[in-house]
Amino acid sequence: MRLRDYQQDGAEWLSQRSHAGLFDPPGLGKTAQAIEAARRAGARPTRVVVVCPAVAVTNWRREFAAWWPESAPYVISYDGLRLRHNTPATRLADIDALILDEAHYLKNKASARTLQVYRPSNPARGVAAQAKRVWALTGTPKPNHVGELWTHFRALRPDLIATPLADRPMSETEFLIRYTRWTGGPYGPKIHGLRNEDELRSRLGQLALRRKIADVLGELPPIDWGRITVDPEDAADAVMALEDSPDVERLRARLETDGDFREEAIHLSTLRRLTGLAKARAVGQLVANELRNKAYEQVVIFAQHTAVIDRVAQELEQWNPVRVTGCVPPARRQAAIDDFQAGRAKVFLGQLQAASTAITLTAAHHVVFVECSWVPDENLQAAKRCHRFGQLRPVFVRVAGLAGSIDDAVAGVITRKLRSNLED
Repeated sequence: MRLRDYQQDGAEWLSQRSHAGLFDPPGLGKTAQAIEAARRAGARPTRVVVVCPAVAVTNWRREFAAWWPESAPYVISYDGLRLRHNTPATRLADIDALILDEAHYLKNKASARTLQVYRPSNPARGVAAQAKRVWALTGTPKPNHVGELWTHFRALRPDLIATPLADRPMSETEFLIRYTRWTGGPYGPKIHGLRNEDELRSRLGQLALRRKIADVLGELPPIDWGRITVDPEDAADAVMALEDSPDVERLRARLETDGDFREEAIHLSTLRRLTGLAKARAVGQLVANELRNKAYEQVVIFAQHTAVIDRVAQELEQWNPVRVTGCVPPARRQAAIDDFQAGRAKVFLGQLQAASTAITLTAAHHVVFVECSWVPDENLQAAKRCHRFGQLRPVFVRVAGLAGSIDDAVAGVITRKLRSNLED
């Protein structure tokens, strides 16, 4: 195997920096670039540590075997690192290269993962402090807002966010004041706009490398987003009863102005679960009919709730569906991915939280969201499991909405935003 030219450039860029990020969009091969960067930087084959989502552990080991056969990296999941199950202390000391895959997992300064890896309040105590080189990899460095970049600046390049009058890096609050217009809220800062964008863009360019797909991989087939609307089935009465709540009215008002509606998700968790169940059977029957009529050979289906996945699976049983959810052990997750990629399974059912990052599903070029995240970039990240290296066909993504409900309006806004992002 050989790296493409832009991957060679990315590997060289990383290898020349001790602390940096590779923020290429999903699908450009950040894994191979990081492995090659570690080799070029002279990292000892046994002193490379990778921290990644549980679903990606086996894949990282395979990638090292393919790109650097003589290496023997230590690969551990974020949760495994946090719990330190069977983790020899010697493997997390004297690290030549620490690779943090899907580094947006570390965006919250107070989360257990971030405290374990970065320890923003006392960086010397974090795992990152034990490494000569720390490279953060993510295709979505700021899933919700630019304030989520602060933990990476603080851990990797604190010099880039030094306060003008004090010899120390900005606090998170100072970072927000400098680069955003924001107000506090019960669930964290609420961003209303940006400040000093050119300055932030310049500093981010020194922290991380990010290329556009169109600039480096023009031959990748297009991806398109569309909608399907299904009639309510199970739990329809309960869904419609909840539609009259004040929380839904506030959501409608936000949708009408095309504003940020993500914080409303917390108040509407019951409605969202019931809505997913109300759509599940109808979406499953729709996909079954399309498979029966050979509209496509394989399909990837995403949802948020395991009960929704179970209900869809019942409608698609004859196509041997495989699942990746938070309840599936890592070894079985990789087996499911392998079965799907090899064509032994025609349907892949993925829970968004467990299957939207770090895996490849290019055997399919059709994607259906029974339920979607209210953060558009998280849906894009999931769909990019199919739209990446190895995909030779245009990818078609559809977001299901429940007829006559607020869910259908949300699906419309999310689809419009995602299509708009593709045009930018």
